Amino acid sequence: MRKGVILVGKGCEARALDRAAEARRVDTGSEWRLARVGDLTLAELASQAPDVILAVTDDPRDVVDVYGLRAKTAWDLSGLSADRVAVLLGTASDAAVLKQAIACAQAYVEVDRAVADQIEDAFFVGLSVQALGPALRALANQTVVILGAGLGNMVYGASMLRWISERIGAPVDLIIHDRFDFGVSLFANAPWLNAVYPGYEFAVGRHYAQVVNSITAGALRPPFSADRSFSLNRDYSYNEEGRFIHETRVNFLGLTDAFGAGPILDVANERVGRRLGDRRSGAEGVGQTQEVDARLVDETALFVVAVVAVQRE
Repeated sequence: MRKGVILVGKGCEARALDRAAEARRVDTGSEWRLARVGDLTLAELASQAPDVILAVTDDPRDVVDVYGLRAKTAWDLSGLSADRVAVLLGTASDAAVLKQAIACAQAYVEVDRAVADQIEDAFFVGLSVQALGPALRALANQTVVILGAGLGNMVYGASMLRWISERIGAPVDLIIHDRFDFGVSLFANAPWLNAVYPGYEFAVGRHYAQVVNSITAGALRPPFSADRSFSLNRDYSYNEEGRFIHETRVNFLGLTDAFGAGPILDVANERVGRRLGDRRSGAEGVGQTQEVDARLVDETALFVVAVVAVQRE
């Protein structure tokens, strides 16, 4: 059983007790204990060898302090108000600590939308609004997808990102390589994403369960480690493959090795099975595959609408 520590910041005791009860309910695979900031030294906390830390605190310094323990850390931001963030951002030293805390945490719990917007404006990092359960699942199966910069790459990669998240049952991280700050605004509210980072800066030194270098990711080696790494950008050529299949489907090439059968096959079989009572191949299957292609194109079109909406804001 994993060891979980709920780090209780000053003035956050009541919220921490609520989070402890919730954590025990949504994460039965971990044994949770509470530790108040100031009651234990970092050495004493390290002696407990926690696998996961849930930092229930409104002080970014608490999150930075426990980074050295190298435990997976989720930061409960639900008590951090927009007014408090404005104060932190008003001082260069406090703003630097806040930025560092965002980099030290690997998942974020119930951040207020206004606070997320402030963080996005200040640091070009998109934090999705996630409940505790999805945030802990994101820590348990940390997966990052690297997508190439450029509007077209993001539009045609949106369905793939959502599909990976649904496959692992947790939000995923998205890194846009190399820096496309506008892309953070496009993806920041997506429920299937944990966080959106504009380049590698915030993820340096992390260890992921899975890294997916998408076909548009570029040749630079990511500055972090992973249990499993899939370099689709090296195995396939976007320009070559894109001549023959729709650009949305290009992003799914090679993903069967990582996550099982791709969405074209899965959804085609599901629809054929409902209609025919079996999983026949042949003309019917081809027709259903075309339907699924159309569905992916439709999803891409919806994302384009979102792009236009963001541009108009």
